[in-house]
Order: sequence, then C-alpha cells, then structure tokens
Amino acid sequence: MAIAEEVKKLLAAGFIRKIDYPNWISNVVMVKKANEVLQKSFEWNDECEVAFKNLKEYLASPPLLSRAEPGEPLYVYLASTATTVSSVLIREDKKLQRPVYCTSRIPQGAETRYPRIEKLAFALITSARRLRPYYQAHPIKFTEEIEESNEDSSEPIWFIEVDGSSSSESSGAGIIIKTPDGVTI
Repeated sequence: MAIAEEVKKLLAAGFIRKIDYPNWISNVVMVKKANEVLQKSFEWNDECEVAFKNLKEYLASPPLLSRAEPGEPLYVYLASTATTVSSVLIREDKKLQRPVYCTSRIPQGAETRYPRIEKLAFALITSARRLRPYYQAHPIKFTEEIEESNEDSSEPIWFIEVDGSSSSESSGAGIIIKTPDGVTI
C-alpha cells in the first residue's frame, strides 16, 4: 500500500508519468474482431517460444573471465568512441578467444578532444597502468579492432612491452611498441 501512495505522490509532483506504449516496447496494434471489440493482434507462437528460450539461454551464460597461464601470449583489443576508451585482454584457448580482463575509462576535460589515434594510445596507456602485472608477465599482441580471426591470415602483428613504476606521489608506464616493420616506438 505504501508503494501505491508513493507512486501517486510522484505522479502528482510530475516526476513520473504513465506511458501506455513507450517506443522502446513494440507497439501492439489494436484490431477490430468480428464481434466489433478491439483486441490486441499479437499471438504467441512456436517461433516466439524458440526465440524466448534462446534469449534466456544466452542471458544465463555470460562470458566469464579466464585465467591466463604464466608466459602465455595475450592479445589486447582497443576501442575508442567519443565518450569512452576501453580495452579487453584476451587469451586463446583451443582456437577460442576468452576474455581475461576488461578496462574502460571516460575521457575527462581535454581528453575528450583527442583525435582517434591519441584516444587509442590513451586506451593503451590506461590498460597498461591498470593491468600492469599482465603486461609484465606476458607477451602482448596488439590490435585496434575486434575482427574474426582467419587462420590463413598473415596480417602483421604489433608487439608491446610495458614497464611500470609507482610511488606514493605518482605512477607511470613505459611502453615500447614494435611495429610489423621492426620499427620501435
């Protein structure tokens, strides 16, 4: 009863309002039936049941983080948008890629105006700082976009070596990037 009263107060104050068919829910079409009564034209069929079961199965089995074996090569995938930079550390297990750790950060102030390449570098630095033990204990392979891997692909691989330091006043990361052409940055 207390909830109903609270809802009434919120409605009266204008903080919330009743929405019959919001646009994020599929609008149900009202159809006149033979007896001139309006009814909803939605029928739950076998196809809907299969789709619903598939959705429940998918939601019940989220990808779990996996443990990296010592010295095992890891892959870091970087992504940047106008509002966030993120990275995912991945390991390969029997030709399947399994997530080890994920990071994300919302750029602040001047960071929001970085060009795309600088945002990717910012994502790499953020990842290297937060995941320092992984970067120091494993060879890291770098890519900027997640793509389906092709065994026959001979795409060039970038290597990253990270060294970090920290003190009570600050911390930092030294990053060495080796391009496929052998150039060290």
